[in-house]
Amino acid sequence: LVNEDIGFQYGKSATLPDESLTTSSDQFDQAGYPHNGRLYKPWKFWSPSYYDEPFYLELILVQNYYIFAASVHGRLSTSNNNFTMEFSISYSENYATWKQYNPNFRFKFNNIIEKHTLVKSIEARIVRIKFPGNYDEMPYLKVELHGVITEKSSAYCRKPHPLGLSSQAEHGIPDQSITASSISSQTSYARLRNSRFWCGPRSRPNQWISVDLGH
Repeated sequence: LVNEDIGFQYGKSATLPDESLTTSSDQFDQAGYPHNGRLYKPWKFWSPSYYDEPFYLELILVQNYYIFAASVHGRLSTSNNNFTMEFSISYSENYATWKQYNPNFRFKFNNIIEKHTLVKSIEARIVRIKFPGNYDEMPYLKVELHGVITEKSSAYCRKPHPLGLSSQAEHGIPDQSITASSISSQTSYARLRNSRFWCGPRSRPNQWISVDLGH
């Protein structure tokens, strides 16, 4: 059970939707969707928009898991297989409080999958694999986490998942399905992980935003 794949990898073992892999809005690039970071995905890697500054790949587990290991597959835009860099793991159960796992991990961009075992397991619902940046060339990454679901999560629905409202969803809820009490700003700005926000008129009470899920 310790080595159980959580479901980010590509293929039949993938149990988590594409929207469960994401990144910060300033590091999002439609040419390299975060779901390209699924381990074993053929011919695809995830890469950040900017590699001269810190970046992370965020993994949304939806339910709480005990995490025992992380597998990372990385390469550079050239054949520099000796390039080594540290990465760190931060994690949260609710987005409000974040914890940092110590120590960091040493990782080589040699186009080989490296499995890094945590000395002590962590309990998390959201995990960020963070890199310091400052690279001279573009890094490419794929990841998977290994662990087991916690008892408190197993009592809930076993397959909750994002519905496609995030701005990073490649095939999600369309803009015309998002309506609001006013059109003072575009309703699509209400999408999660958008660099903008939807806002109604200040003087109007009881404002709302509605999403048609289509089913």
